[in-house]
Amino acid sequence: GQDADLIMLGLVTHEPHFTILREVVDFGGGFSNKNALKVVKKHTKESDFQLLHLSVLREYLYLEFCKDAPPGTLNLERTIDDFVFMTFLVGNDFLPHLNTLDISEGAFDLLFNLYKEQRPSWGEGQYLTENGNISDPLRLETFLSAIGSVETEILVNREKEDAMYLIKKRKDRKSTRLNS
Repeated sequence: GQDADLIMLGLVTHEPHFTILREVVDFGGGFSNKNALKVVKKHTKESDFQLLHLSVLREYLYLEFCKDAPPGTLNLERTIDDFVFMTFLVGNDFLPHLNTLDISEGAFDLLFNLYKEQRPSWGEGQYLTENGNISDPLRLETFLSAIGSVETEILVNREKEDAMYLIKKRKDRKSTRLNS
């Protein structure tokens, strides 16, 4: 599979040596012509595959979220569960994303930085989730409030970018008409 959902499911198995076989797909290719079916069949027969080793991702998650903590204070498996939970706030194939959490606007960086900032104040062994459940609703509320505290800034930036895009689009149309 190509989906991040499959990666998240692999992570929550907590199997340290989970590997996913993924097909490498080239989306650049000639599907607008009449021979699209032939192209698809050709690409399928000549498919390349790649192995995605979740053990490597688990190591990156350890480095990102656990390495700076005193030894034995953070549980990687619980941290992985929190990581998967946070990614779901940005949406997936089954859940819509929160309005101000868009991948293209740095939502993952925001969530992960807020998590790393807040987690020390939660005390030893404190996480957002436990065994698939919210471990402490007040802790989650605090985390979501921190996200909410930057929503206005995100919406203002989005409005500015939209306005700049419209100005550029008008200039492009105007220059196209002048050159015609």
